[in-house]
Amino acid sequence: RCQTYIGQGTRYDADKKKVGKYFSTSIYEFAMHCGTIVGHERSVDGRVFCNQRMVIRTDPKNADYELVEGIRRKVETWDPTDAETTSFVDPETRRKMEADPMFKKEQTLTAERRDKSEKQRMSDLTELQHEREDT
Repeated sequence: RCQTYIGQGTRYDADKKKVGKYFSTSIYEFAMHCGTIVGHERSVDGRVFCNQRMVIRTDPKNADYELVEGIRRKVETWDPTDAETTSFVDPETRRKMEADPMFKKEQTLTAERRDKSEKQRMSDLTELQHEREDT
């Protein structure tokens, strides 16, 4: 209802109820209400808080939680190339580098040149930022 993201580990005042067993492990169900302030018009019961009922059940079979009522899981996937992180050498290039010392040297020099240009670019941007900074 309020579209608020709840991070894992957020504490709530929940009602805990034992609803079953998986082998010898108990399955618990936690029922809680959202405490986000949304206003009278978006609230479930006309009060200031959202008060949306959320129910989460433990899932010992998969070592996870089941989202039973009033809540849904947000799945975020990411690609390392989008984050501009260091890319690792693919297996074929790695084999070539192990077999051919000249190829390895070329790859190393290319990576060093790229790092040097990136560091220079970062230095230029930092310098530009300091020039434009208000004193």
